[in-house]
Amino acid sequence: MSSIIETCVKNKPVYLKVARKYLESLEDAEDCVQEAFIKVIKYKDTYNSQGSIDGWVKRIVRNTAIDTYRRNKSKKVLYNSEITASYDAADEPEYHIDDDISMVLVYDALDSLSSSYKRVARMYLIEKYKHSEISELLGISLGTSKSNLNKAKKNIVKYINENKFRYE
Repeated sequence: MSSIIETCVKNKPVYLKVARKYLESLEDAEDCVQEAFIKVIKYKDTYNSQGSIDGWVKRIVRNTAIDTYRRNKSKKVLYNSEITASYDAADEPEYHIDDDISMVLVYDALDSLSSSYKRVARMYLIEKYKHSEISELLGISLGTSKSNLNKAKKNIVKYINENKFRYE
């Protein structure tokens, strides 16, 4: 038990970053991490020592952040199901970024996105979720997930092309 609490206290800034990927305000992220820590203590007996304690806590924080996002979501955009059903990922244009682009620039581009685009882009591009999983976890339609990713990619490429000389 004490090693779980020590891990939570020691890695709280990391857990805040995890929560911030899904939540818009620092206050929401802090509340989320607090709620996750309560879950960690409540369910400490379910930790099976496979994998690290840190990884187990991060998963609880991420799931709590996604649940918080769903609860806080005030409006849902509805799409015509015929349009979203006909959407095909093969229709997406390919985006090219030079190999010598700084990863700092890429992450800055990602951070410049709106919160809804950023959430989907991080989950798809970095965390390797599928659109069906993103759709389910965030409570959005499959078409919205795909559309947000496509718009996020366009905005990332635009940001990089406009700012790449500042990072050289």
